[in-house]
Amino acid sequence: MKFNPTKKIRQRVFKKNSGRCVYCSKQLQNTNPRKSDYMTIDHVIPKSAGGPKNRIDNLVPACNDCNSKKADHCLLEWIDILSTRRLHAAV
Repeated sequence: MKFNPTKKIRQRVFKKNSGRCVYCSKQLQNTNPRKSDYMTIDHVIPKSAGGPKNRIDNLVPACNDCNSKKADHCLLEWIDILSTRRLHAAV
């Protein structure tokens, strides 16, 4: 089932990180879904892993690229994946 947050939830999540993606720090906007920099909402603990659906403490702002790449990984697992990729890229 698709997550469809209310306007109030979107505004709270947007303000959480000063309107920036928590993963890459890209500045996001919260008004036009057709723009490439439109904010998506990521579940820190994915719903598929039993994370709470609509609790504000489980929701963070993310750009579409980062949210898509993170997919259904938990945050710590995703950080580990990114660290491994950076390590291999440096070699």
